[in-house]
Order: sequence, then C-alpha cells, then structure tokens
Amino acid sequence: MLKRKSVEQIMAVLKRFQIRQRAGDPVTKAYQQAVEDVSKEYDVAYQTIGDLCRRRLGLGAINEFYNRLEKWVAGDPKPLAELLASHTSIEGRQLIEDFFQEDLARLPTTERDKTELFSVRIEGAQARKLKAMLLVKGISVSDWLSKCVTKFINEEYKSWLATEAKQVLQ
Repeated sequence: MLKRKSVEQIMAVLKRFQIRQRAGDPVTKAYQQAVEDVSKEYDVAYQTIGDLCRRRLGLGAINEFYNRLEKWVAGDPKPLAELLASHTSIEGRQLIEDFFQEDLARLPTTERDKTELFSVRIEGAQARKLKAMLLVKGISVSDWLSKCVTKFINEEYKSWLATEAKQVLQ
C-alpha cells in the first residue's frame, strides 16, 4: 500500500504531466519531465519517483503507465484512477478521487454540461463505513454515490409526478 506522501508525489507527477502534455509535449517527454520536476521538489532521486509510477503500482514496464496516461488525456481517467486506488489506503483513495474530480471540472464546457457536480457531507462514522465497503467492492465513492443518488432521484421523481398528476386531475 502506498503511503499518503507517495500518493501526493504521484499526483504531483500527474499535474505536471498534464500541463506539459497540454502544452504539446508527447506523453513520454511530458512524463519524464514531470518526474524530474517532482524529484527535485521532494529532493529525491529521479529513479525514486519513476519507481513509484511503475514498480510500486505493480506494473512490469513503464509503457503500461504510459498507456494509462494516454487514455487519461484522451478522456478516460478510469484505468489510471483505478490502478492508483488499488495500491493505496482509504486516505490515499480520497486524494485520488479529489484529483480526478478536479479533472472532471477542467473538461471542456460541452463535456461538463452532461453532468453536474454536487458536494455532500456525510457523518464521519458513516463515511468510514462507506469507504470500507467500497474499498472491498473496488468502487470509488463518487461512482457509488452517483449511482445511488441517480436511482433515488428517479424513484422520488416518479412518486412526485404521480402525486402531482393526481392533484392536477382532481
């Protein structure tokens, strides 16, 4: 399991990678420069950060990480997010979820218009239960909440429509 500091370092690599890649750098160059920048920032060897993005994530070759980066920049962050989440604690998973939520907010307006971001607060004990359950199931909190809330809204909406229709017909 990756510790919080390791997850923070990977998130820093992803942020710098994204900036460089959007500026036109190819995936490999953007990744290598991001690793170099983060290694300097944390005052560790380049190999330490590179190892974090490959071996410590259970990948055999760096190309496996590059493939996930390419999917992410093409609009599919799920393979990368799931890889990261599967190698960290619940606390680290929250950092990962927060990072990719921000990524959703940076999508072009046409993509954002398809969804709307809501923020909710859940009592601490309930939140811990939810995170533990979803960790075992391998589902992100945001995916689970989205699915449950959508189902609940549809049920409530049907009930509301039925009530409103009765009132209008009377």
